[in-house]
Amino acid sequence: MTNTPLKKQPYKFFSITHLAVTMFGLGRIKYMPGTIASLVTTAYFYMFILIGDLNFLEHYFYLLIVTAAAFPFTSSYINKTGVKDPKEVVIDEYCGQYLALLISTQFYFSFFSNTDYVLVLVIFAFIFFRVFDIVKPSYIGYCDKNYSGALGVMLDDLVAGVAAGFTTIFAMSLLHLV
Repeated sequence: MTNTPLKKQPYKFFSITHLAVTMFGLGRIKYMPGTIASLVTTAYFYMFILIGDLNFLEHYFYLLIVTAAAFPFTSSYINKTGVKDPKEVVIDEYCGQYLALLISTQFYFSFFSNTDYVLVLVIFAFIFFRVFDIVKPSYIGYCDKNYSGALGVMLDDLVAGVAAGFTTIFAMSLLHLV
C-alpha cells in the first residue's frame, strides 16, 4: 500500500463510508484536514461543557461506539484506495482528540465545579493532541509504524489522545490551574 494522495474518490460523497471516515467531508479540505477535524471535534466537545452535559460515562460509551464503528469503515476505505493512511480519513483524529478532551476534563471536573480554566484546558488538549499526532513520539510512532490497516490508522491517534489528555493535566498542574 502506498501513501500517495488519492486521485479518484473510491466512494460516492454521500456514501456512509465516505461520510464516516471523512467526518462528513472535512477530510476533503485541501490543507490540514487532520488539524481542522481536531478543531471541529474540540469545538463540538466544548459545546457539551458549555451546556453542562458532561456525563463522562455516556461520553466514554459514545466514543467507544464511534471508535468501534470507525474500524470497519476505515478498513474498507483503506482496502478500496490501497493507501496505507489516507489523509482524507480523519475519523481517527476525531476519536483521538475526543479521548484527550475526555481524559483531561474528567480530571479537571473531579476537583473543580467551576469552569474558570476549562477553556485553557481545552486549548491545551487540542495543541498537545496535534503535536503528538504530528510528531508521533515514543509508542505513538511505534503504533504508526508497526500496525497496518485500520488498526494502524486508529491506534496511533488513540494513544496520542491518551498522551495528550495526561500531558494537559500535567501542564495545568504546573501552571497551578488544577
